[in-house]
Amino acid sequence: MIIKNYKNVVSSEILDTLIQFFETNTHLYKDTMGMLKISNPWQHVQEILDPLLSQYFDTSSNLGDNFYKHSFPYFPHIDSFGNKNSYNVLIPLKLSHPVNQKFIIFDQYCTDYSGATWLGNIWKPEGNFEANKKREFPYKDIDVVGCTDSPVDPDLYKDLHYDYRNEEMFFGLTGTAYDYTPGNILLFPSNSIHCTGKMDCDWKMGLSLRFEILDTTTLL
Repeated sequence: MIIKNYKNVVSSEILDTLIQFFETNTHLYKDTMGMLKISNPWQHVQEILDPLLSQYFDTSSNLGDNFYKHSFPYFPHIDSFGNKNSYNVLIPLKLSHPVNQKFIIFDQYCTDYSGATWLGNIWKPEGNFEANKKREFPYKDIDVVGCTDSPVDPDLYKDLHYDYRNEEMFFGLTGTAYDYTPGNILLFPSNSIHCTGKMDCDWKMGLSLRFEILDTTTLL
C-alpha cells in the first residue's frame, strides 16, 4: 500500500485562499449527517493547487471529492466509487484551535470499490449515503482484506475512541495515526479504510481530492 505524507508543502497563502473560498461560498454547502461539504472542488481550486500538487503526483484525471467542515469524528470508510486506481489527497486546512489532531489510515482495504462506511451497531438513518454504502463492522465484512483476530492496539485506540465509536468498531484493524496539520498533504489509496481520529477541537476543516493515478512509480 502506497502512502505519501508530504509535510509543510502548502503555503499559508494557499491555505488562506482555500479557507476563504469555503467560508464565503455557503450557497454551495451540502449537509451530510452534520458535515458541511462543497462537492467537486477541483473545478474551483485547480488553478490554485495544480502547480503545487503536480510536482508530486499526476493530477490529469481528477475524480472529485469535497471541501468539508465537521465537529465530530467521521466513521471508518473508503472513497473508491468504482475506480480501482483512485487515490485520496487529503489537505488539512484549519482547526478551531491548536490540538494534536490525528487522521488514521488503516492497513486494511476493501475490494468492493463502490464505496463504504462502517457504522458499527449505532443508529443508522434510512437509506445509503449519496455515494457510500452503509455497513456494520470491517472485521465482519467479507470484502475487507487483512483484518486480524485481535482487538485494535490500545495505543491506536487512544487516537480513535470517541463517544459512539467503541472498540468493536475497530476490532481487527491495524494502522497509523498521522498528524492532521495544515500545510501537510496525505496521499493514499481510496480503498484503504480510513477515518478521523478523536476530536478534542470544536471543529476541523479540510479539502479532500481524488485522482486516478495509473503509474505509481511517478509518485515523489
